[in-house]
Amino acid sequence: MRLRHTREALGVNQREFARRVNLKPNRYSQYETGARALTIDAAHRICDEYGVTLDWLYRGDRSRLPIISLSLSRESKPPILSINP
Repeated sequence: MRLRHTREALGVNQREFARRVNLKPNRYSQYETGARALTIDAAHRICDEYGVTLDWLYRGDRSRLPIISLSLSRESKPPILSINP
């Protein structure tokens, strides 16, 4: 879920997100949907390219993200992220 939130906050589609970190689109889609566990290698590439942290990707820790704004709605919907790329 955090991969999708990150990608959507950056305003890119799955294909572009995957291309920029040298992943095949179908493999990235599997990571994003949770059908496959995110490898540490892929996670490092995502962190390097998009400026997010391993703590965010694996644990959901937002404390060190380069965030402009982050909010949770009252209905407990997923967080809305705005990331400064």
